[in-house]
Amino acid sequence: MKYVLFNPRSNNNRGKAAAEELKAKLGECEFQDVTKLNSYKNFFEYLSRDDKVYLVGGDGTLNYFINEMGGAEILPELYFYAAGTGNDFLNDVSPESKEPIKINEFLKNLPTVIVKGQAYKFINGVGYGLDGMCCQVGDDLRAKSDKPVNYTSIAIKQVLYAYKPKKAKVTV
Repeated sequence: MKYVLFNPRSNNNRGKAAAEELKAKLGECEFQDVTKLNSYKNFFEYLSRDDKVYLVGGDGTLNYFINEMGGAEILPELYFYAAGTGNDFLNDVSPESKEPIKINEFLKNLPTVIVKGQAYKFINGVGYGLDGMCCQVGDDLRAKSDKPVNYTSIAIKQVLYAYKPKKAKVTV
């Protein structure tokens, strides 16, 4: 069986449209809004090795998924279909791809960052510093309005007016 898990909020609330495009390519499949999913772990618990899962969203969707799974083994084939505003992960691993890419191997032995005692795994960036600040500002803007969020504009404003580097201890 094929499953499409999509984040409707990705790409300025165009995630569902991207998932619909993928669904049209895949044919018969189960369609699931991840914002209404109680638990990724529970969802994957009932899948078999023969199933295929397609995660549709942006870098934030992918990072959230990784941390929600908490290192649990993912038995079926897992594909990522980039439907975000930047798609940094996809641009790093398969910049020419317009199709879903299999990501099971990328999810093994991920680096971890600990913030205030909480461990987080990351796949394409920790999300701290200016990048993290831009994401936070973007999330805040999304909570207040349905207008599209422009991360380039946010980054420029942060660099010129608001962002102040923080001190951090990094252990490698």
